[in-house]
Amino acid sequence: MQSQSKKLFSLRKLIFMLVLVLSFGTTKIKAQLQCGMTTADQLYLQPDDRPMIGPRSAKTYIPIQFHLFADDDGTGALDVGTVLNELKAINEIYDTVGFYFYLANGGDIPTISNTALTGGPSGYDEIIDAIRNDIALNVFISKDLFVSSGRQVAGYYTSAKDFVAMDASYINDGETLAHELGHFFSLPHTFFGWEDEPYDLAKHGNPVTITQAPSYGVPVELVNKTNCTKAGDKICDTPPDYNFGAARSGCTYNTVIKDPNGEVIPIMENNYMSYFANCSDFQFTEGQHNAMRNNFALPSRNYLRYDYVPLMDTISELVTLLSPTTNQKIETYNYVTLEWLPVTNATRYYIEITDGRELTKAIASGTSYTFTTLKANKSYIVKIRPYSEGFTDTKNRITTFRTGNLMTATTEITGANRYLKVVPNPVQNGNNIKIEVDAGGNGDHLVEVFNMMGQLLSSKSVNLDYGKNTILLNDIKTQAGVHFVRIRGNKHDLTQKFIIAD
Repeated sequence: MQSQSKKLFSLRKLIFMLVLVLSFGTTKIKAQLQCGMTTADQLYLQPDDRPMIGPRSAKTYIPIQFHLFADDDGTGALDVGTVLNELKAINEIYDTVGFYFYLANGGDIPTISNTALTGGPSGYDEIIDAIRNDIALNVFISKDLFVSSGRQVAGYYTSAKDFVAMDASYINDGETLAHELGHFFSLPHTFFGWEDEPYDLAKHGNPVTITQAPSYGVPVELVNKTNCTKAGDKICDTPPDYNFGAARSGCTYNTVIKDPNGEVIPIMENNYMSYFANCSDFQFTEGQHNAMRNNFALPSRNYLRYDYVPLMDTISELVTLLSPTTNQKIETYNYVTLEWLPVTNATRYYIEITDGRELTKAIASGTSYTFTTLKANKSYIVKIRPYSEGFTDTKNRITTFRTGNLMTATTEITGANRYLKVVPNPVQNGNNIKIEVDAGGNGDHLVEVFNMMGQLLSSKSVNLDYGKNTILLNDIKTQAGVHFVRIRGNKHDLTQKFIIAD
């Protein structure tokens, strides 16, 4: 009965951990925040919505560099998995524009551990200049995001520093980032001039009684398009918008509003550059497409233009984990190596590992990764997700294992414990295993060899002398892979990893 209760407890614990790990990478939407771009910030945006003259490529490839800000202890950053999902969403949104964004630096997404930056990059120009990628479109993602005035916002583009900043909670479906990238490529708000004072029936009338928007003397845009090149967002196929979407959480505006000429405004709630939210069919107009393409063609965007086609081949496989196997108990805990088979077309692997309380994240470019900060006697859940610079629509492989209480050296053991090493390493399967240990004293010791499953393969008693000792082990029958040698006695308790190769 007691054994059955323990199994039931373990099952409940595993289910609890699975719920926790599946929740990692999700973001909690805060109270509705808005874009940080004021009317003044957009004065420098000069959209040109004329169709491009001459042929253009069917697809324009643009390198994008995401930077994730974390607290000093490395916690609090947005998970890479959410960024990969966001990039997929952005590429779907910008497909009609002809833009395709790919991860710069082969797919590396750095995390910067600096608590000062978790409120956003504003005011930290020296740090930002040092970490930005000068040959990519930079997107900085922080736990919270504030502009220089102290106002909390969802995102913004700064023309002065030419980067996009985002609140992590708004990296979820591509809509907010699509809006801020629109600013990057010269698009103002559709309601330019009405940012600080949205339309108010009591104040502005219906028909609207003013001819200049509340900010910076921007002309009030007319339905008949006679002033569309100078009014509003200066893009003629976007209808007038007097910030009708301000403070709205939905995508409908039921009031009939007339412009100063008395013409009914055909309100376009679902424009990415408006302030309406939760529309099922957000879009850019063709004039906005032209403006973004023309902006990308400017000399100021030369740093983004390359004769390069990123790796975009489909990744359909899940990772096949070689070690540890599912539910395996590993004798060590401070040096745990995950190994897996290469996934076709993948060049990076995003890893999350958690015991239900602490989460560790990593990006690997090869097919193995070693964790040195895990705890003893803990059950862990691992997620590994393959991706490449140009393909991020991939899935996680999820598995579980348990650590033991054996501590292993992460390098050859030196210093106070002298050293322990296996030479050569790897060892050819079937050959003698030669162990060198520089002992700190005389005495009897036990030499043991374990495989990754924790199975004892060999045990031998030896008497070590102070200083250098050589130990030979033979007749060890095992398969190729990771192994551990342990030497313990009254002077030492040391473990060293080594490889047996075919």
